[in-house]
Amino acid sequence: SIHMFLPSIVGVAAAVLFFIFLSSCYSFSSATMEDSYYQPTMLSKLQSGFQALWRPGMYSFAKNIHSRELIWTIPETSVDNAVNYILSAAIELKEKLHLTPPQISEDAEVQIFSYTKAEWLDVMEFSFSQEGTNVVVHGHSFSSGLIPTSVPFAPILNMVFCLVPFHDHGMNEMRLKRFKDLSLQRSRSKL
Repeated sequence: SIHMFLPSIVGVAAAVLFFIFLSSCYSFSSATMEDSYYQPTMLSKLQSGFQALWRPGMYSFAKNIHSRELIWTIPETSVDNAVNYILSAAIELKEKLHLTPPQISEDAEVQIFSYTKAEWLDVMEFSFSQEGTNVVVHGHSFSSGLIPTSVPFAPILNMVFCLVPFHDHGMNEMRLKRFKDLSLQRSRSKL
């Protein structure tokens, strides 16, 4: 009878190793010291990169109830300064919002993970474009899946249950507004 389940066990193990490999390929550089940021459990840390990359919570027809976008303009600044304003806001909000260290891609996009106490993973992404002397910030925050990343095989389960609607209780919008307010506050103090 074990022979019946052996292909399934091997398949799941191969999938997990593949997911870990994929998440390690999603390369970003760490922006600041990690020890003062939220540290997810080992299981959650292993699964979060894959879940953020593949975004199973965004497959649903109901993704708009747990995904928000916000666009704002920071006047009289550069993209580098705007990135620094977002990083500074992350430092201020890291404990309240359970943030992990911001990750910055080569094209100056910023990605930040935010966890709940049960380790549901929400992802914030910020991109920047210079328009004259101003910088337009495009913020996107979304819940990555129905199942918390602290649950074994959460990315796989979230793909299976991707069509099940769930609500973020306004958390994604609240986070983006806080980052917007703090980045604008920092830009005004630099003028």
